[in-house]
Amino acid sequence: MPITAPHPGLGEPALEEALSWLLRLREDLSLETVEAFAAWCAASPSAGEAWDEALRLWTLAGVALAVEPAG
Repeated sequence: MPITAPHPGLGEPALEEALSWLLRLREDLSLETVEAFAAWCAASPSAGEAWDEALRLWTLAGVALAVEPAG
């Protein structure tokens, strides 16, 4: 997967909020949290793009951590 810059039309606050949701959902997958996440997604047209970017960054971070330096 090539490393690319974040979506150019995506504002930093939206991405930060999406990353916050990603962490929150990993810690608490209760019905209340899922419903709050769904409301966040529905409240903003940029939420979907921010969520996709957060998932992409999460995946890249996991790949980067899995790569051990030669040595």
